[in-house]
Amino acid sequence: FELDPALAVQWRTGNHLFSWEGLELSWTTRQMDQWYFQIDLGFDGEREESDSEDGRLNGIEDRDDEFAATGEVRYAFDGDWRNYIGTRISGGGSDFGALGFLFAGWRFGDRQDGGGTEVFLFSIFADSNNLNRDFGITSTESAASGLAQTDLDGGYRSSGLRLIDRRFIGRHLQIVSGFEFQYFGGDVQDSPLAREDFTLELELGVLFQF
Repeated sequence: FELDPALAVQWRTGNHLFSWEGLELSWTTRQMDQWYFQIDLGFDGEREESDSEDGRLNGIEDRDDEFAATGEVRYAFDGDWRNYIGTRISGGGSDFGALGFLFAGWRFGDRQDGGGTEVFLFSIFADSNNLNRDFGITSTESAASGLAQTDLDGGYRSSGLRLIDRRFIGRHLQIVSGFEFQYFGGDVQDSPLAREDFTLELELGVLFQF
């Protein structure tokens, strides 16, 4: 369980949205009703030995925040964005590597105000730098931690499902809740740092619209 407060500021003009959220800057636009583009510049989160209270990460070197750029493209099969497909690709220095998403989404209901519920299925692929950033163990770390040395090749990382619900409370307040299930591929499961074959996340956010 983690409490992760972050300040977010958004400004919209026409079909363009500019936002600052935590350590991330982004520009988002919708064009020709059926195309969605987003560019992000931000930092991938750090990992420290102390993140594991039971000592699971003892002897594993800390992973610092890494700068990464991300591009996302979505295409809707209809102007109401009920059904869409997309891809999201992130890249950074050698300490981050490259990460790619493929996804398909569905939005329920007929609301046009940004509220409602949507669900999407996704698969994630990564190069060896990115996989080893999260799940690799070098020979030095192996000697210090007692965990088996692990060097992952690039390729398939995981697949999952994400559910998001947005509800307006009055004119200015929006409550955003999310659920995500992610199941790791076999190579990731074999890493001593993958404590389970899957992850579950629950999220709750509050947005205030001026």
